Amino acid sequence: MSDDPAVQTAGPGAGGGRATLSRIAREASVSVSTASKVLNGRPGVSPDTREIVERLLDRHGYSRRGAELAQGSLIELVFEYIDSSWSLEIIRGVEKVARQHGMSVTLTETGARRSTGEGWVESIIGRKPVGVILVFSDIDPAYRRQLHTRNIPVVVVDPAGDPGPEVAAIGSTNWSGGWPRRATSSSSDTAGSA
Repeated sequence: MSDDPAVQTAGPGAGGGRATLSRIAREASVSVSTASKVLNGRPGVSPDTREIVERLLDRHGYSRRGAELAQGSLIELVFEYIDSSWSLEIIRGVEKVARQHGMSVTLTETGARRSTGEGWVESIIGRKPVGVILVFSDIDPAYRRQLHTRNIPVVVVDPAGDPGPEVAAIGSTNWSGGWPRRATSSSSDTAGSA
């Protein structure tokens, strides 16, 4: 067994036992190096191959072992567009709290890319943040699985509608301010807060 955390065993695999990156690579008919590139969000992998490996990572419940140790002190703040004073207030608030905890903030502006798969999630994965704060309605379930597989938590700020029970969200209104919503809460838990 390898000492490389990216090659260690992880979640339950189909067919018993724990999945390894080697096993996933073998099932995808790719090299371990290629599977590792997908896992770590590095370039040099075709979109079709990346999709196959991602599906296998998800199917086997693979979660990168030792990811807590590999992550730095970076918080990724993702906007569809940074185009308002509201956006700037969120940036200032997140940066202030991050600084208090010895962390840095990286901004990503996705534009229309957030639903077309043009690499913004892979870029985030490559930076290995301790968490991602999304300032738009929701995240595509495939992107959510990619981040989850890498042990990168996601919070959605001010979602339009209910992003689902598996998504941590913080909503706000002009009348009641901000209200946290745990990923495990039901919509009825937060209905009175909005």
